[in-house]
This record gives sequence, C-alpha cells and structure tokens, in this order.
Amino acid sequence: MLTEIVTDERAWRGDSLRPGSSIVPIPQACLDELTQTLAVLRAHPLPMFLHKPEDFELDACRELMRDVRRQLDDGLMFAVLDRLPVESMSHEESAALYWLLSSLRARPVAQKLDGTMVYLVRDTGATLKPGSGIRPTVTNVELVYHNDNSYNETPPQYVGLLCQSQAKEGGLSRVLNFYAAYNRLLASHGNVLPRLYQRFWYDRHR
Repeated sequence: MLTEIVTDERAWRGDSLRPGSSIVPIPQACLDELTQTLAVLRAHPLPMFLHKPEDFELDACRELMRDVRRQLDDGLMFAVLDRLPVESMSHEESAALYWLLSSLRARPVAQKLDGTMVYLVRDTGATLKPGSGIRPTVTNVELVYHNDNSYNETPPQYVGLLCQSQAKEGGLSRVLNFYAAYNRLLASHGNVLPRLYQRFWYDRHR
C-alpha cells in the first residue's frame, strides 16, 4: 500500500500540465510504414486478430511505441498519439493498424468476460435502465470517471482508445490522475485507504 505522497511527474494535476505535453506526434516514417502495411492488408485480407507486428516492416513504428511506453511507464502515464489518417481508410482498416500499434506496446487482452477483444463505444440509441444489462458505452449518457477492466483478476497494463470518427456533439474525453487523487486522500482521509485495497462490489448491473 502506498503510504507516502507521490511527488514526481506521475502526480500531475490539470493546472500543472504544459499544453500538448501528452501529445506524441506520429513521425512521417511511421506513417509511411503504416501506409505500406495497409496496402498489404488490402491485398491479403485476414481477420484482424491474426496480424502480428513481426509480419510487417514497422521499425519506425516500433521506435515510436517504445517512446509511448516510456511516457506511460515513467512519465505522465497517458499519451495521445496524433494521429492516424482515419479519414482515408475504413473503420476495419484503422482498427487493424491500431491493433498492430497496440501489439507493439503490449499483448492485447480480452475486453469482456465473453472474450471480446475490441469493444466499440458508440451511441446505438439504447436507453440506460437499472438492471437492464445495457452498458452506458452504447448510449449517449455521460460517462463518469472510472477504471476500465477493474473486475479483472489480472488487469491489463494499459488501456487504449481509438477515435475513428468525431461525435456530432459532445464526445469529450477526460483523464483523471490517480496519483493526484491518492495524494489528496492520503493527506485528508488516510485511514480509509486500507479498505480500498480489499475487494468490494462496485456495480449492481444484473
């Protein structure tokens, strides 16, 4: 259990971040590799899950994702890749390139207990009702801050999102710093922290 205030870069606050500090530009060399990879995918279509980075020439992308991983592990702990040219490809194609880039960072794991590997977040017109089993990620309700995959016995090292199309309205993504929140809790209510290291129910869905 963390018992000391975290004072390094991991404990950033919104008002302490430099503008653009989280943005990692995709170098042209990496974009060129992805363009060549996309041509191969179009010529030889396969299910996305069968693609492996070692099957393609992705040296520049491999270096890029090493930089991203350093920022995730030792820096701000989040990064915004800017950006895949999604307007020039289908959703399936952009997802395949995203799969390859993600695989250069860590091994992809299932997003749901039923084995779903890629989960689509979009408004399907569904209505969120208590006990319905409908997840808010398929409705137009605002999502509050949360930890993805917190139910998992072996939670993933990283969580990634790919934006394939801009929302007509809303669609703002927000990030909350766990270490900054932890520091605040440790300073003001440190006595409750041991309970948060134990199991507890957090969702009554079905």
